Amino acid sequence: MKIERFQKGDEDKVVNVILTGFRNHVFQDFTKEGRELIEKDITVSEVLKNKDPLYVAKINNTIVGVGSAFKKHNRVGAMFVNKKYHGQGIGSALLKKVESYYKGCGVKKIFVWSALSAVGFYTKHGFKKSRGISRKQGMVYQPMKKEF
Repeated sequence: MKIERFQKGDEDKVVNVILTGFRNHVFQDFTKEGRELIEKDITVSEVLKNKDPLYVAKINNTIVGVGSAFKKHNRVGAMFVNKKYHGQGIGSALLKKVESYYKGCGVKKIFVWSALSAVGFYTKHGFKKSRGISRKQGMVYQPMKKEF
């Protein structure tokens, strides 16, 4: 497995991994409004406009995972791994890459809006719940933080 920065030309595959991840692991906690918002916002053009760090995990040159940072808010962004590759350390490697980015910027605390199904993953990696479950625009998530 190899973790690298997103390269132009991979946007269709990145969008596919993100949307499939949302559909398989997150949408069950969202209202129709939240699902429609994500479907509308996760597009090839949005991926290409994004200037924040976006990393991909590749196995045999196939993108199997995506991890991103939202610099403005010191927040972990989209973090999804193809279900077929769960349990192989790919999500952990992507998260480590995002954390390394923030450490390199001198950031001491990062945040994540965790899907309810991913709270255990982030807890395992040192994140703590920062408040109760949040609901916004039909989306449901657990705010979490981690200090370095």
